Amino acid sequence: MVVLKVQLDAHHELRFVEWLHQVQSQMKQKFGYVLGCPLFALGAEVCTREPRIQKKIQEILGYKLRYLETTIRDAHAAGVIDAPDPGTKARIIQAYYEGLLTQARIENDVEVLREAAAGAYAILGLKSTELAPV
Repeated sequence: MVVLKVQLDAHHELRFVEWLHQVQSQMKQKFGYVLGCPLFALGAEVCTREPRIQKKIQEILGYKLRYLETTIRDAHAAGVIDAPDPGTKARIIQAYYEGLLTQARIENDVEVLREAAAGAYAILGLKSTELAPV
């Protein structure tokens, strides 16, 4: 499977879901709270009153969505997953991740994010054992 990875330096990378859990854990340790996604937190709070901020957040989220859609499209083209409509799959996965981040923030429990990979695999019709090594 094609996985989203975050390059830490020339020799280390993490799967996106591992990175997400790590960053949220660090934020909780530093501030005492799970902070969730800053874009959704800010967007939910001020976008009805600040059109410029709303537009910028929509732009950034659009970049994230297109990256995810491209990754899914590439995996489909390689025959790794069956996703003839990568745009829909990308929107579903993005909504799933944002929902988990919001739930983790509300519950102040970073462990909510541990199921992120399993949920994304299920959305893509995969079992975790079907993943190729990173």
